[in-house]
Amino acid sequence: MSKLFAFVLVAVAAAVPAAHARVHSIPVFQTLEWPLVGENPDFTARGVAIDGDSIIVLADTSDQSPTTRMALLYRRGTDQRWAFSRILAQVTAPRAELRSELAMKNYLAAFKIHRDTAATFWEKTGSNWVQAQVTNGVRGPGGFAISGSRIMVGQTGCDSDGLIYEKSGSGAWLITGQIAPDAGVCADQPRAVELNYDFAFIRHSPSLVRRRSRNWKSG
Repeated sequence: MSKLFAFVLVAVAAAVPAAHARVHSIPVFQTLEWPLVGENPDFTARGVAIDGDSIIVLADTSDQSPTTRMALLYRRGTDQRWAFSRILAQVTAPRAELRSELAMKNYLAAFKIHRDTAATFWEKTGSNWVQAQVTNGVRGPGGFAISGSRIMVGQTGCDSDGLIYEKSGSGAWLITGQIAPDAGVCADQPRAVELNYDFAFIRHSPSLVRRRSRNWKSG
């Protein structure tokens, strides 16, 4: 028998004005099933993102080390139920080497599941998700953020805080912008990032988030 994921999809109610706010119970809409038929691993979900009719889940087959980490794609059918589609990527390695960076938005996705393996970009073309071609590969150990048709990848704070990727006319993705680090600082720490149209945000520490404007200067 297949196991079920430890997270569930819920139906979200519309916002209620504060003056009339009440506590509501949100019903479970669906619990996603573990896709490997005939296996019953003690899996752990490490990350999840949703965009339209697609969900990507980063999950481990066990809590032991080494373990296999997979990027699993689920799709919503015409009956509005979600079903496993396919494995986008997987790697088996010691747990200390695994990563769970993931972002989805605007029919784009980016994820990294291993420290030493290049991250990948994905594009939804028609009804299918395909891996994108990236000139010189996806560089950087930090997080991902997507806004419009751009993908931002967090760096270490040494050579840069973040790189901006865009799709070229040839169809390949390439670096079109670089967010400079603080002068004289080499943090050597993966940066968590956020991107919203003309503004980029870089998390330097739990108490410090810096903003960069569209020309990627300090804001």
